[in-house]
Amino acid sequence: HFESQARRCPVDAVTGQLLYWECPCEGWNETGYCISGSACVFAHGRDEVSYHPAKYKTRLCNRHECRGENSCCFAHNDTELRLWAPERYSFASIAGLYGLPCGPGGCGDRWPYGSSMGSGAPPNLGHK
Repeated sequence: HFESQARRCPVDAVTGQLLYWECPCEGWNETGYCISGSACVFAHGRDEVSYHPAKYKTRLCNRHECRGENSCCFAHNDTELRLWAPERYSFASIAGLYGLPCGPGGCGDRWPYGSSMGSGAPPNLGHK
């Protein structure tokens, strides 16, 4: 892989805690740089969004831009589909559990750091 293709692991292997949301980091999207670096609670780039548990294999592959079944972030059959994943791992779903606003874009109205969600980091939900 090229350095530009590097992505963070979205789930802590020990605790099962999500390390960042599937929502794109505004700073990263605008400048390609984030002052929070690897501690940022939002996705840096398309691959971090696509391979996040909230998105990974939740839609069928269109086969036009497929990277191959072993590395494609889309499902190649109904058995691979993870239709339950957005409800369990997405920012919008979790924000709803806490009664927090989520804008029309899904992640536009993010809760402030220091609110009832503490650092703004995703909660420990366990993982599959």
